[in-house]
Amino acid sequence: MRTLLIVAHPRPGALIHAMAQRFARKVEQLGGELELVDLYRDGFDPVVRVDEYDGWRSQEVPEDVAAYQSRLKQAQNLVLAYPVWWATPPAIMQGWLQRVMTHGFAFSFGEKGAQGHLQLKAGLLVNVGSPDDTLAAEYLEPIQGVLKYCGVEDIRTCVNWGIYPGADGGKAKRALRMAEEFAVEFV
Repeated sequence: MRTLLIVAHPRPGALIHAMAQRFARKVEQLGGELELVDLYRDGFDPVVRVDEYDGWRSQEVPEDVAAYQSRLKQAQNLVLAYPVWWATPPAIMQGWLQRVMTHGFAFSFGEKGAQGHLQLKAGLLVNVGSPDDTLAAEYLEPIQGVLKYCGVEDIRTCVNWGIYPGADGGKAKRALRMAEEFAVEFV
């Protein structure tokens, strides 16, 4: 199975990057294919411009968006790796979802309303600064809702609570171990 792993954190040495690397290594060790995309390293522009927005009606997308859509078409799994900042993913991840999950590609409208087109398994590999895991609905459901709207029925989560710069090293080690264990679900 092929997994597209999208990572959103500006600092290459951040824990979420280390977790993504562990995840990727484990998938490949188990015989899966993986493509890791670092949105910051790619220089992805998360802003929807007026001409792009107007093109949505005709289902025209810019070349950069078409390239991400092509990568997604080739995958059976999509994993989003990011920290939660102010109860949301980084803006670059939000922008990636808004620009890539377009009408005609990820969903369309029919007689029964919106119909999702993405028939794949998804995963959220997430670090949250707050230790309060009762906030899962507020922090995870918006992204899960986007994925469900686009047809993804199997969404799995690996959430590390209480992860922030300067958190004790034991939490980071646990997060890395959890990322490896999570990878097993995508092979």
